[in-house]
Amino acid sequence: MGIEDFRAKLVAPKSQYNNFGHYNYRSLEDITMAVKTLLKSFKGCQCQLDYDAIMVGDWHYIKATASFIDEDGNKTVAHGFAREPESKKGADVSQITGSAISYAGKYAMNALFLLDDTKDADTEEYQSQYGNQQNQYGNQQQFNNQQQFNNQQQFDNGYYDNGGFN
Repeated sequence: MGIEDFRAKLVAPKSQYNNFGHYNYRSLEDITMAVKTLLKSFKGCQCQLDYDAIMVGDWHYIKATASFIDEDGNKTVAHGFAREPESKKGADVSQITGSAISYAGKYAMNALFLLDDTKDADTEEYQSQYGNQQNQYGNQQQFNNQQQFNNQQQFDNGYYDNGGFN
């Protein structure tokens, strides 16, 4: 059985709740537990998550690489990136790095298993939840820089192959 079968059978519920935004979401731990459980019925298949710290300009990014290896040795890879903020109120350096690692890992696993955590941007629910909030990068220029970095990294790392994942 291959990655397509695994994706079709994977159920990773959004079991976490954000009290501030009033929405459910899934954490890296939720995804990992669902993957570990399903892997028991996929004999010979493996899943791996690796991390690298990279510098882009003056910013530290965490690059997570999620891999799925099927019983025939075919490997599917996806990447996720998260930036460490300069500081985070009430958090020490290890917590800041740990948070970036968790986010990058979650994004890589979401990409590998085609999990979607987003709301459609044209719905009322999305607009009421996100419409007036400042994005996580602080301003549009930082957001644009992050998008450009992500797109370049995806192509540089062979992230896309004819519109799909390697």
